[in-house]
Amino acid sequence: MLQIDKGNNSVWSYRYFILNKAPSGLFKEHAPGTVGFVKEEIAVTGSWLLKDISNESAYVYLRGLLCVTPEEELKSQSKSVKRICINKVREELEPLLTDVEWKARQDRNHQATRLVLPCLIDLLLAEGEFAKAKHRME
Repeated sequence: MLQIDKGNNSVWSYRYFILNKAPSGLFKEHAPGTVGFVKEEIAVTGSWLLKDISNESAYVYLRGLLCVTPEEELKSQSKSVKRICINKVREELEPLLTDVEWKARQDRNHQATRLVLPCLIDLLLAEGEFAKAKHRME
């Protein structure tokens, strides 16, 4: 469905719902709510973002898989959709977001810059870099 309408929020929401409700191993190698699962989804979402850096639905989907603090992650474990602390997938996520931001700036794509910025700020907040996060927001 993403190939038909990659910018449709409902398609991304459906993906989120199906993958998080499916039995382990049905669609993905790793179980939902695990670091491995989120790493797989970063790769998939990243491939879509690099094709269209203004795809707001992909950013929303990505941020829905992640949280900033270990406390948020722990709280989510009792819910139907488990989130993973951003620091556990930083190695996969940071290069992707850096590439997208660079491409957005090169293309002077202000919408893409606006979309990737909250993700980059989340990375800074997860590191405890509050002054840098505040600077990025200004």
